[in-house]
Amino acid sequence: MLVNKVYPLVPRKYTPKLRTISGTDVRLRPEAAAAYKKLLAAARKDGVRIRLTSGYRSYSVQAGLLEKYTRAYGLDYALRIAARPGTSEHQTGLAIDVGNPSRACALRDCFATTKVGRWMAKKAPKYGFILRYPEGQESVTGYKYEPWHFRFVGVTQAKSMAGFKSLEHYYGVSKASTKTPKTSKSAQGTKITTANLNLRTGPSTSESIIKTVKKGSKVQLAGKSSGVWIKVKHGGKTGWMSSDYLR
Repeated sequence: MLVNKVYPLVPRKYTPKLRTISGTDVRLRPEAAAAYKKLLAAARKDGVRIRLTSGYRSYSVQAGLLEKYTRAYGLDYALRIAARPGTSEHQTGLAIDVGNPSRACALRDCFATTKVGRWMAKKAPKYGFILRYPEGQESVTGYKYEPWHFRFVGVTQAKSMAGFKSLEHYYGVSKASTKTPKTSKSAQGTKITTANLNLRTGPSTSESIIKTVKKGSKVQLAGKSSGVWIKVKHGGKTGWMSSDYLR
């Protein structure tokens, strides 16, 4: 399962089967929970105490989190540190945020230099968890460096990912833009759809679908474009479509 700004969850309000991690109020999918239990036991044998700070987040909780960050930092920065609802790894039940019992360097880059941060970076893949948002890969993953955020992919895949810079690189989609380009240019006239196309509320696949327009339909360009996205009108509705499937 690959979830990011380009590849949202389907359906957007997806809810997995979940299991609560003993001693916490954090929930994960059963396979991730079982793997985390093994990871936690191994860390304790090494004298490392991990604090599990986050796991599954629902669509509505993620929406609230993004709204909170937007009020505090503005939308542009908020989207560097939090996903839109329906595009968050936490909504899969396969992602965890971890920290130190003392809360030292919580949700900060310096977490990587702490005892827990160093142990997780080295040992987590052995239990199927990968560092999801590595340093220097924001243009690919869409998010700032997060040394505390790990994603369960399974032991076999975690081992096979050695040498890959990110999950996007592993799946061969590292060149796909994960950032919504700024609106620019203008677009006028009409176009014909060459495939069944989703009309969306904004210029990104992370935006909500207004309707699906059938192949061969005529759409009226509404005067704005953003990268490959064009704002169009069809059947009384206005939204955004990919220009790759318009002629």
